[in-house]
Amino acid sequence: MTNRKPDRGNVKRILANVEATMAVEGIRLNKASKATTKQYLTGSISREEAVAIIHKRHARNFGK
Repeated sequence: MTNRKPDRGNVKRILANVEATMAVEGIRLNKASKATTKQYLTGSISREEAVAIIHKRHARNFGK
């Protein structure tokens, strides 16, 4: 797997695909989720950082 960053057009396309996939599952991405995904896709944060952010944001809702 390469560490090449996608260009701006591909980032928009990938983000749209993620949103569509999540919508099929009945999940809507909020602004924070979109921002985290965009940061990951542009290489601003690592995969591990993205997972940690998502986990921190949603872990408090597990088990409710």
